[in-house]
Amino acid sequence: MKHNKIRKDIIQNFAMWTALSSTRSGCPIKARKDIYSLLEKRFDRILSDTTKIEEEEFNEWHEKNVKSLVKKKIRKKKSGLPLIWAAKIINIYLKTAVYLGGLGNSKLIEFIHPPIDSELLKVLKKEVGKEIFYEKIGKFEKMVDIKTYNDYKKVILGIKELINNKYLLIEIEQFWQSTGD
Repeated sequence: MKHNKIRKDIIQNFAMWTALSSTRSGCPIKARKDIYSLLEKRFDRILSDTTKIEEEEFNEWHEKNVKSLVKKKIRKKKSGLPLIWAAKIINIYLKTAVYLGGLGNSKLIEFIHPPIDSELLKVLKKEVGKEIFYEKIGKFEKMVDIKTYNDYKKVILGIKELINNKYLLIEIEQFWQSTGD
């Protein structure tokens, strides 16, 4: 879908806001100025309608950008975001811009990752059962358990195995419950 500039700007502004809003519960960095400065211009190439992208290229882009948010020092802090928070805000931004807003090449929606948090992991474990959850995803039951990008990849690959092409990877979010019940 081709987007005019006004629509694209609105979608990207909303994506920034949703990424910022996701930091309210537990993220060590919550200031709008900090989160927006981390995300600005990061998505321009990948969200271009003309950028052809395959899954491997998207995954390389994702890993590079998550790691760069981890390394980037933020104002008076000694470090950047914890890895899982870096992945989560990128994933929230992409969920909003690509899945909801329709930005980017039409294939991009097939590759974007769901925002991983403790609630999603808890609900998935309940949905598929402990044995299958641990077999596919491992002992990653909470966000804080995911410390390296390899840990994160194991969770994403495990989720892909669980859904077995029944729906898009991002659509694992159907199991997420905002109330925590």
